[in-house]
Amino acid sequence: MAGEIINRLNVGHVVNVKLTDSATVNGQNFVDAYNYAKTLTPNGAALSSTNRVAVILQPGNYTLSAQLSINTQYVDIIGLGSIKLRRGAIPAVIIGGNNLNVTANDVRIKGISVGTQAFFIGSNLPLIIIEDCAGGNNSFSALTVSGTFINCTGGLNSFAGISFVAMTASGTFINCLGGSGSFGSSNSGSVASGFFVNCALSIGGGFGSSGTASGTFIDCEGGDYSFGSSFSLSTTASDTFINCLSGLNSFGGGSNGVVSGKFYICRLTAGTFKTVSGAGLMRMCIDGNNNSVDQ
Repeated sequence: MAGEIINRLNVGHVVNVKLTDSATVNGQNFVDAYNYAKTLTPNGAALSSTNRVAVILQPGNYTLSAQLSINTQYVDIIGLGSIKLRRGAIPAVIIGGNNLNVTANDVRIKGISVGTQAFFIGSNLPLIIIEDCAGGNNSFSALTVSGTFINCTGGLNSFAGISFVAMTASGTFINCLGGSGSFGSSNSGSVASGFFVNCALSIGGGFGSSGTASGTFIDCEGGDYSFGSSFSLSTTASDTFINCLSGLNSFGGGSNGVVSGKFYICRLTAGTFKTVSGAGLMRMCIDGNNNSVDQ
């Protein structure tokens, strides 16, 4: 079987999926190659964090007949040919038909798009690394999103943002792009407590909107009611915000917001900042009226 589903370039720790002109055949080859990779003992030893297997996908289309569960630690999935953007990436490996569901903790997924489908992940996977991947609404969302996400793109309510339950974005997010309600948002009690660098929303509010923004945010951009803000709910913007940009009633804004964090060189595109409380402070910030704010 292995000779039919993989190319000849395999070594003990790499499985190359055979690419054909048929997306359906490619999808089945991917499934078979992944199942085969799980049985390997590279270097004559059991799979471990330092003895891994990588399944390599060439640029192309792969149609899955059923959802593929990525459920085995130390078996990584690497898609080749992504184009990195300022935020997010354009993967050259496209998964269609059904999507992926990543439930193993110590795995690395790179360079895969599931199109408009949700890119599913399990809750509280602190060792997972997902890079250059893309999905539709509700992608990369779980009760606790605690891994590392680099150059990833999701639609509405992504990165711990599904609207009907409180979620926590406690991982590391670098150069990621989400839609409205993303990054620990969309429900009263949601929390954005992770480390966020150069992340943004394509539309709407996020980053602990309708909840708490208690992480570190550097060079991030949100829309109205972002960063621990809400129209009417009790919200909090705490911890550290550096060179972040957001819209009306953000940074703990709204009628019941609490602003207790430290803000450096942040800017509102509309409206004014609320007065800080407790140990909060603002330095070199600019409000929506182009007024300098230090408090």
